[in-house]
Amino acid sequence: MADLPNLLLASLNPQSRKAAEQSLDALSVQQGFLSHLLTLILDSSKDRSIRLAGSIFLKNIAKTRWEEDVNPLSEADKAALRAGLVPAMLSLSADPGDKTIRAQTAESISLIAELDFPSKWPDLIDHLTASLSPTSSSTNLAILQTSHSIFAQWRVHVRSDTLFTEINLVLSKFMEPFLALFRHTAQLLLTPPPTLDTSSSTGEYAAQAQTMTLLMEIFYDFTCQDLPPAIEDAHAEFFNPPDGWFQKLLGWNPPGLSVDPDETTASLPSQIKTGILQIAELFLQLYPEQLQQSQTIQSFMQGVWTMIGNNNMPGLSDDALVSQSLRFLSATIRSNHYSSLFAGETLSTIIQSIIVPNVLFRESDEEMFQDDPMEFIRLSLFDSATSSAAGLSTGADGRTRRQAAADVLKALVGSGFEREATAEVEKWVQMGLAQYNSASAEDRVQGQGWKAKDGAIYLMMAVATRGSTSQLGVTSTNALVDVVQFFSNHVFSDLEAQEGSVHAILQVDAIRYLLSFRNQLTKPQLLSVLPLLVRHLASQNYVTYTYAAITIDRILSIRRDGANLFAQADIHDIAPGLLSSLLSKIEGAGTAEKVAENDHLMKCAMRVILTARQTLTPGYEQTLRRLVSILGVISKNPSNPLFDQYIFESISGLMRFVVEGTPSTLPTFESELFGPFTIIIQQDIEQYVPYVFQLLAQMLSLHPNTVPEQYQPLLPLLFTPATWQQKGSIPGLVRLLRAFLARGSAQMMAAGQIANVLAVVQQRLIPSKLNDVWGFELLQAVVTYVRPVDLRQYFKSVIMTLLTRMQSSKTDKFVYLFARFLLFCCALNVEGGGPDYVIETIDEIQPRLWSQVMTNFVVPQVPLMPQKDRKLAVVGYTRLLTRSTNMMQEGNVQMWPAAFTSLVQLFRSQYLAGATASKTTVDDTTSLGLTEIDQEEQSAGYQAAYSRLAASETAEADPVSYVSDPEEFLRNELREMRGRNGQQLQTLLAATDASITGPRAPSALSGAGPGNARNMATLRELELRLKSVKNIEKITKSMKMIASTKLAKAQRAMAAGKEYGIANSEVFAHATSPTSGPNNKLFIVVSSDKGLCGGIHSSVTKATRRAFAAVSDSPLLTEENKPVEVDSASPVMVIGDKSKSQLSRTMSSNLRMTFNQIGRDVPTFADAAGVADLVIKSGVKYDSVVLIYNKFVSAISYEAAAVEVRGEAGLKESEGFKAYEMEDDFTKDLAEFSLANAIFAALTEAHACEISARRNAMDNASKNAGDMIVSLNMKYNRGRQAAITNELVDIITGASAL
Repeated sequence: MADLPNLLLASLNPQSRKAAEQSLDALSVQQGFLSHLLTLILDSSKDRSIRLAGSIFLKNIAKTRWEEDVNPLSEADKAALRAGLVPAMLSLSADPGDKTIRAQTAESISLIAELDFPSKWPDLIDHLTASLSPTSSSTNLAILQTSHSIFAQWRVHVRSDTLFTEINLVLSKFMEPFLALFRHTAQLLLTPPPTLDTSSSTGEYAAQAQTMTLLMEIFYDFTCQDLPPAIEDAHAEFFNPPDGWFQKLLGWNPPGLSVDPDETTASLPSQIKTGILQIAELFLQLYPEQLQQSQTIQSFMQGVWTMIGNNNMPGLSDDALVSQSLRFLSATIRSNHYSSLFAGETLSTIIQSIIVPNVLFRESDEEMFQDDPMEFIRLSLFDSATSSAAGLSTGADGRTRRQAAADVLKALVGSGFEREATAEVEKWVQMGLAQYNSASAEDRVQGQGWKAKDGAIYLMMAVATRGSTSQLGVTSTNALVDVVQFFSNHVFSDLEAQEGSVHAILQVDAIRYLLSFRNQLTKPQLLSVLPLLVRHLASQNYVTYTYAAITIDRILSIRRDGANLFAQADIHDIAPGLLSSLLSKIEGAGTAEKVAENDHLMKCAMRVILTARQTLTPGYEQTLRRLVSILGVISKNPSNPLFDQYIFESISGLMRFVVEGTPSTLPTFESELFGPFTIIIQQDIEQYVPYVFQLLAQMLSLHPNTVPEQYQPLLPLLFTPATWQQKGSIPGLVRLLRAFLARGSAQMMAAGQIANVLAVVQQRLIPSKLNDVWGFELLQAVVTYVRPVDLRQYFKSVIMTLLTRMQSSKTDKFVYLFARFLLFCCALNVEGGGPDYVIETIDEIQPRLWSQVMTNFVVPQVPLMPQKDRKLAVVGYTRLLTRSTNMMQEGNVQMWPAAFTSLVQLFRSQYLAGATASKTTVDDTTSLGLTEIDQEEQSAGYQAAYSRLAASETAEADPVSYVSDPEEFLRNELREMRGRNGQQLQTLLAATDASITGPRAPSALSGAGPGNARNMATLRELELRLKSVKNIEKITKSMKMIASTKLAKAQRAMAAGKEYGIANSEVFAHATSPTSGPNNKLFIVVSSDKGLCGGIHSSVTKATRRAFAAVSDSPLLTEENKPVEVDSASPVMVIGDKSKSQLSRTMSSNLRMTFNQIGRDVPTFADAAGVADLVIKSGVKYDSVVLIYNKFVSAISYEAAAVEVRGEAGLKESEGFKAYEMEDDFTKDLAEFSLANAIFAALTEAHACEISARRNAMDNASKNAGDMIVSLNMKYNRGRQAAITNELVDIITGASAL
């Protein structure tokens, strides 16, 4: 312990860091280390750098080793540290110079609290609240920062009983002091006493403002999952205008706390206002009914307008507040409760005064484009769908002003203002294009003329986008905008222009337009622009060539109909040159940091390799050497984990596809890679070691039968304990050992190395909850490739290790892995192995132990096996019951009938569906695996993270490939068993359930045994059934609660939607149609995609059939209440997959169009308008439209109803409209609008019916599940009592016999 300061100091020196960290790790397991470290951190006499290093080391222990089960920390040490952390953090808050150390200590508290609070740290909140002070702002800041770091985790958690237990515990202790401190701080800020200096940005007044920013954060934390009663009761105090705290703080602008407009950090008042608007946005999404109690939103809207209207806040320091204000505006528009605020002239004013000024390219953006291109690219690629769970002080969710303003426009387009917003934006777009065209050529390139076109393109992209994701780009577009035509007329010219002839930002705009709308282009169109993108890779502008690389990568990764759109043949001609251009750009960056900076280039190179495949074989050696050279440069200072992932994936992919086509190239890869890999391992470059082991395993796996000589020196390294210390290396090490075992298990056995492999399993992998899955994978490789006779000497100790772990720290995952391993051993078809090998080994440990293992672990786990393991489980189970002599002996044979019953029940269920054969070829699987990196790349990390190289993996071998049909296998095994021991088999089958061996037995048991067996479920079956029903009850109760919560919202939407229907009815009441002439009807059936809501979908389906049959109870009646005659060939369109599947069975010839994904949430007018637009454009001829939907009667009942909407011709010919002179467009527009109105009314009413029906259905299901639980409990208790009674009878009978 005396060397601790010196070791911490040495850990700051790159030359001695690794050795110092290893010594610190060794010290950390000693008793009292954590308390000693904390004392050192608090010792002000020590050098501050040593104390800071100690606080960082303590944080890393909390992050990576707090729950480590290999060399774990002492529980007494952890308890002592928990007791001392909060006082330590408060002590550090006294000295401003210790701010950084305090921050690290607070983060340690947060990390430990995430794991231990409240179960092991119940008094944490008491310590925090007791330390809050009305006079010490520094203490309060420390407490609030720590508290927020604990509570902020709630924002991303899924709702659960455990989560709400923790939240309620915190609220019960923290809420009262929180509200008191909020009121006190707000009062000080709004009405400061004369003694408080408000002119300084660093004094007490600023500290109170900083306190308020943290209080805003915690307010958000407290309300992110549910609305606490205390905050609900104080709603008016916070929100109501004009005296609510939030309302007052929105208008609070103290001059002393302002900052320079060019500062990148927001002022404290701006941070507070940003927090208020994010809270308001949260309430709009989760608690809209609270805001509707007063004019809160209207007042907030006025405040936002005052702040950001007409570009009133142009400074950089205001970016976060402006972005959040725009985000709040978007949320208000999307809520659909305040549509009247945006109608008419207001919409034009919003676009003119708010959207357009914030979309225009600013001088600061231009400076970032030139001086910090990577940051410009990062921000411009930001996905607008990102969650807003980020901190308040960062300005909502990190999006720029442009993106936030564009999102307001998208909200208008998606919330019923599509036509008006599109028309208004098109005026600004045309204005911008005209301004650009009128500018001189010099002004377009060298001056500012290009900004007009840049703004026009950005506005057009925003108004054209209805849905998008970062991976897929734009997924749905505005039907009123032709994105391809706009690209051809105004964007393509910039894309094909030579560098320097147009401004660089316009070329980036053209590439970004193509990137966004790539899914709207056909494959030939994309292939035609690829050469232009390749040409842009040679650009001298950093952003231009990087965007070109990003776009090429995204285009090549497009998947349609479940397959990659582009194959190697599509890029055969351009792939070598494209890859060379990319590598040249990477190589030309210079230093290691600059080379690794641009991971987009490396990712594009990786995508080209994975797409081109064998196309790259002719020049693969040069490509490999260039990749190795780049790896050598960046290994000097690894700095970008994404770049690392992509370069190793590129090497792996190149090796995989080149060697696959030309096996003779493997030695070249080995000769080029062994040298660099040896250096990486020797220098212990920990960021790269996990990749190296995966690639070594891949290379060795490409040798079919033997282990080449050059791989042999690796084995001693693999058995060194230090090699297994880095968690990220373990999967690669396991794969490498598996490759050695598959090709040289006999030599390893002769050299005594199998014992070393098993030592790794028993000492490093199985005891670890994190790595036990890799331990079982390595064990299965040993069992597969080592002869059972050779393995017998070790197998008993292996089983004892597994049972010891089962007893000491059992988890559900470990139980599954243990049962799977036993079935794996039973299923393997190897000489000397099999079920008896396993049973005898386990019974050697303790007599009759197998029966306990079988009953407690194997039998319960078999029905729970995932699909990929089901065939293995069934084959292993079958061999266990039919080939084991030990299972037929006393003590084990009693389990046979129950085990056999459960096995046969697996065949009856859908247990084996999809488990016996795979429809995916190896190539298809590979293709799918390679694309998974896109989802994993963002979490690729160093040290603790395992970054999988998808290209290095091969299809997993099927250990039971000798069985093609498990049912046929069972039949054959029973037949052989009957030949060996027919009498005993008949006796055992007679003891099974009659439904198993009787007339209704599965085909696998045809003729297997008599049908007079008992017909009573075993206790185990009852227990499993009881557990299943209880789980179902939990689900149905949860669904009922969710439906109950949604019902009020659905009813409000229905009430609003009915107004549209009433308006339609009033119009058509005066539009009587002529009696003569045909009336072609189009039927639209309104249902949804979701089930579990009773017979609500069948209701409209049956009503549709009755309408076509013109029966007396048809929903479509004349004024005399007689059924209307309907042409049997009338077209039908269906909204919702449920009614579609029902009607397609009997009326498939009538179906013309179906819609899905509508009404997943409360239907909006935009949904209805979209349906109406597609109906009109479908080409189906009709005179009127009949909507069949569910009519809401009450919360517990509904009925099918029909409403008829006249078409354009019907309106023109009606007597009511003939009395007026009208233009043709009027009746056409009215007919379209009326159809949308009627669809909207039907959708909202049907949605309310569905939610109500789901609540009732789940209520009934919960009650039925409760009844079943009572019944099953009674059966179980009776059966258990009968078993106990039988045992007592046996005992008494045996005693009396003595």
